[in-house]
Amino acid sequence: MDISSDQWEQTELGEQVRIVEGPHADEVGRVVEMLESGDLIVVISILGEEQPITVGLHQVARID
Repeated sequence: MDISSDQWEQTELGEQVRIVEGPHADEVGRVVEMLESGDLIVVISILGEEQPITVGLHQVARID
């Protein structure tokens, strides 16, 4: 299920999310920052290194 604007306020730093759209689709990452624009900074592992990426709310799904 994609994160809607109603769920934005329920999103917490450190929460695990799955990226569902874009070049990093199917990657799992951790929310490290929530921007005023509504985007998220998510840290994912690329070649064994943690890398921060910026994604929109519509590009992630919460992992329950």
